[in-house]
Amino acid sequence: SCGIVPRYSDIDAGAMAAAAIDEAVRNAVCVGVNIDKIAGLDNFCWPGPIQSDKTPDGKFKLAQLVRANRELERVCRAYRLPCVSGKDSMKNDYGKGPDKISIPPTLLFSLFGNHPDVRNSATSDFKNAGDVIYLVGESHDELGASEISYMLKNDNSGIGGNAPSLNNPEKLFSSYRALSTAINTGVVKTAHDCSEGGVGVALAEMCIGGRIGADIDLDGTGNCDAFARLWGESLGRIIIAVSKDNQNQFLQIMAGHKITLLGEVTQSEKLTINDGFETLVDCNVEDLVSSWKGTLDMTGAI
Repeated sequence: SCGIVPRYSDIDAGAMAAAAIDEAVRNAVCVGVNIDKIAGLDNFCWPGPIQSDKTPDGKFKLAQLVRANRELERVCRAYRLPCVSGKDSMKNDYGKGPDKISIPPTLLFSLFGNHPDVRNSATSDFKNAGDVIYLVGESHDELGASEISYMLKNDNSGIGGNAPSLNNPEKLFSSYRALSTAINTGVVKTAHDCSEGGVGVALAEMCIGGRIGADIDLDGTGNCDAFARLWGESLGRIIIAVSKDNQNQFLQIMAGHKITLLGEVTQSEKLTINDGFETLVDCNVEDLVSSWKGTLDMTGAI
């Protein structure tokens, strides 16, 4: 699995590194990998971090590298995740002076691990009407450098507030272990991490994958406004769907961890997302499919 979020470096290169690691771990958890048997690869792609006439901000770029490495160590220790290999590319610039182009400080974190029985792997698509949908984790007011903030900013700066943070990785790791157990024992067959675009995009992707609808209520998913709960990219979150026959067993496995009932998979062809009595999203799944398959022309976006 992989994790990469270079946009967050516009705010904090440390937040970028932590988010990349967490995304890779969540992607592994979502298929039921045993997270006590994982290893990682830290692949750095960085603008030149050495102070010079060509790079007058070299000290800042070096500081960003230090910040990213400190977060790499902190999060990997919390997740008991050894880095067994990697790559460093530190001269990703072109030109000079005001015309110089530099890539954003970027960590691509790749992960591999052991799956006890791939026949029990989960996939990201919603499968059966009546399956119950839960959010594992919690949403926060973290819209900084998110997909939605870039989309709505006229100048494409896309800052938008706080970048997602990873404040308690040990607690998240315990939750991941429980969910991985629920998946690799066959209790949970559907799981998808929330990354770019947050809960809203993750739910849309799950409906697209299954060509089936869902009825969702975001109430109770976080102590922040509906916009942040729908589009924010807070870390540590995974959406799962479980059959009603396995629901009690899932709740027992996840006891003591933060989970919130979101709704149900429906036989309809619509994704409906509410916040209490307010409807936030009401989309036909085929319209979602068309947008997903279409071009990047934002004039046609839903």
